[in-house]
Order: sequence, then C-alpha cells, then structure tokens
Amino acid sequence: MLPSNSPGVHSLWIPAVALKTPIVLKPGREEPWTPYRVIEALCAAGFPRQAFGFYPTDHAGAGVLLQRVSRAMLFGDASTTKPWAHDPRVEIHGPGYSKIILGDDAAEEWENIST
Repeated sequence: MLPSNSPGVHSLWIPAVALKTPIVLKPGREEPWTPYRVIEALCAAGFPRQAFGFYPTDHAGAGVLLQRVSRAMLFGDASTTKPWAHDPRVEIHGPGYSKIILGDDAAEEWENIST
C-alpha cells in the first residue's frame, strides 16, 4: 500500500523482486504512475510480468489486499494504519515513523533537533 507523497518508498519493495517474491502493489491515489513505470521498466528488463500485481483501488480494496497477503508494508495516516497496528504481517509506515539522516556534525546533538 504505497503513499502518493514520496517516490522514495519504491526502493523498499524493489529488492523483493530480485528475491523472486511476487509483489502486490496498491499505488497511492494521487500518484499511481511511479510504481507503474517501475514495473514496466523491470518487465522490459526481463522480469516476468506475472511477478507483479498492480491494483489501483480505494481504501476498501486496500483492506481486501491486506487480508490476503502474507506480508505487507502499509503507508498512511493514523486512521489508515490503526486497524492494522497489531497485525504482525503488516509493517506500518505512517505518522511518527519517518526517518532522518544526521551528519557527523549533528549526530551527537540528535535530542536537540526539532521536528
């Protein structure tokens, strides 16, 4: 379940393809094109098309997909992620789960950095 606001998340699912793990993708509502283009590029490079499921759907459809897969990454706000918060199959990426990279000049002062 991909967000629309960050194309960088696609780097998280692409390694699964190299590990011969079939992928089920539900793109973000506002930006379905990046995952679609990545799938098309991988297929053009020789990956089998049947390795990819691409399901542009709404939240109800996302729920159905989450119920049917063995592992998932879910991106969204608290209302989207809360129903899945205790499901060990679902890795939550939502508010409060962002990551930052600190340089050597700020690493020791990480507690003083405001968000």
